[in-house]
Amino acid sequence: MANSPPALKPVIQACSIWFLGSYNSFHSTIIDVKAGSSLADFYLLYAHDGATNCRNFMKQSNISIPAVANRCNHVEFFAYVCYTVTEMLILKGN
Repeated sequence: MANSPPALKPVIQACSIWFLGSYNSFHSTIIDVKAGSSLADFYLLYAHDGATNCRNFMKQSNISIPAVANRCNHVEFFAYVCYTVTEMLILKGN
């Protein structure tokens, strides 16, 4: 990041924080599902929001970083799949 153009630095910093939050949310989801709690779907929505916030920030900043946009796609897709599976587990009773 030290060699990145100045306009990219705020976007990279913000997105890295949001992706870290998404990772932590995925981790919390695993713990929550194993414990039989029902907050897992909330954590997954938060994980999805991290990628969405990053994408919106890039759009507002008029900056396009294809690798980061691709990561947003992966996080959003993974969150959607995990949310669906988690809802099925909750309905089934783990």
